[in-house]
Amino acid sequence: MAALASILTAGDLPATELHAARIDGEVVALDECFAPIDEVDGPWLRARALAVQFGDRVLVGDSALWVHGALPVAPALHHAARPRLTTVARRGRLVVHEGVPGPSDLVAIAGVHVTSAVRTAVDLARRSPPQPRLLMRLLVLERVGVDECLSWLDAAPRMPGGRVARLLLAELPGPVSLRSLDTRHRPRRRAARR
Repeated sequence: MAALASILTAGDLPATELHAARIDGEVVALDECFAPIDEVDGPWLRARALAVQFGDRVLVGDSALWVHGALPVAPALHHAARPRLTTVARRGRLVVHEGVPGPSDLVAIAGVHVTSAVRTAVDLARRSPPQPRLLMRLLVLERVGVDECLSWLDAAPRMPGGRVARLLLAELPGPVSLRSLDTRHRPRRRAARR
């Protein structure tokens, strides 16, 4: 039997066969694509799945968070950036923003340009409402220090939301582990004895 591709879509096999293979445990769902069960789930595979769906766009926002592993499930809407758009465009599950981050803010994963972990963390820190647990998860997963994010903000003093980002980054606790951030691994409280 021939080996399966690392990412499968309805263009490779009929959708019914892909869903049957998922039920049989041969493939796993990966956003709107599928991957053989023996593929290692990581940034490369997630970036590849989005490249198959959306082409050569630059992945930003929640899409970058998912590729970097900070979001456990793919977002309902993906975000990408392209140069020279007149408006923010939405096509299905893809929101396309005008303006691509600079080359130093991008990394190539599986041939797809994604905002770097530092840029993704800064963008997340600028959001309202703040999401400190998600921010800490990204920093821990990608081994990014708060100081790197603050240095990035120092180099871009006019970045919208920069002040909010600085405040949030300054309030983050010291070193944390993924286990302490994952609510599934919280210690259970014992019931009080009567």
